[in-house]
Amino acid sequence: MKIDLICRDAEALHALGRTREALDLLHEARPRAEDGAPLLALLLAEGRIRTLDTVNRNADPAPLLALLGEARQLAERLGDRASLADALSLLGQAHYFAELNAAESIQFADDSFAESLDLQQRALSLREELGDARGTSESQFLIGTVYERRQRHDEAMERYEEAYRIADRGAFIREKAEPTRHMAFHCLIEGDLERALPFALKALALREESGFRPHLPLDHLLASEIFMRLDRTEEAWNHANEAYELAERLGIKRAASSSLLLLGDLRAARGETRQAIDDYEQALKLGRELKLPLAVARAAERLRKLRPSGAVTDEVSS
Repeated sequence: MKIDLICRDAEALHALGRTREALDLLHEARPRAEDGAPLLALLLAEGRIRTLDTVNRNADPAPLLALLGEARQLAERLGDRASLADALSLLGQAHYFAELNAAESIQFADDSFAESLDLQQRALSLREELGDARGTSESQFLIGTVYERRQRHDEAMERYEEAYRIADRGAFIREKAEPTRHMAFHCLIEGDLERALPFALKALALREESGFRPHLPLDHLLASEIFMRLDRTEEAWNHANEAYELAERLGIKRAASSSLLLLGDLRAARGETRQAIDDYEQALKLGRELKLPLAVARAAERLRKLRPSGAVTDEVSS
């Protein structure tokens, strides 16, 4: 089978949430890939899949960075500017997620994610020069996520809106979903729930239309949180439960941990203290298993409120 078909099959498997099968397919093809364009295509396909897999598992980013560094060097050697832009963008995402996963707070300094931002800006320049609309949309969105983390929300929103406009003109369904979800999040943190909800539900519909399942738990989680703040608890519960079930089926423990926190919050609000504690304890266990400081801190804080007499630490390795 040709390398381009193998890459296409692998990315189709990944979109269905069958990440391990996708990576195995690419790994088996690696010895058969000729140096040059076939190898570069294989490296980039693996990089796209491993980038999301690495953040979901909070895995050591070093192997991913080495893989993407190899892709970057090969693209430079071949003079393949489109592939170079892809490699730079993926490197930016890898650095972004590594910094995000190590964080103990959602408050970031003005100079945080600097390497990621530099890489994304370089990728954007190349993509604009090449007339790559899909890539330009992605780069605008990814630059927006850095501004979002730096609490520069208006600038982030401008990037998301531009990313959406470009994707909409090109009818790129998958590229429309992510900025839409983040626009919903922006409205949520601004307290504009009535505006946040349509964005969140639209992002969910776009994701389902795109067929990309690994992000679906996040879409349901955001919708659930907005419904919860609107006191529409039944809808909040349905989305949180769907997020958890999807995360379990897809093996995305990070999303499962977040889902359990939200389910626990909903149970606690209903006075179901024992069940809420169970959810928080499961979330804490997953957070520690993944070594995610922020996930551990969130679960521990909730447990201390419901179980003040019990010692619960924020230690990741406890």
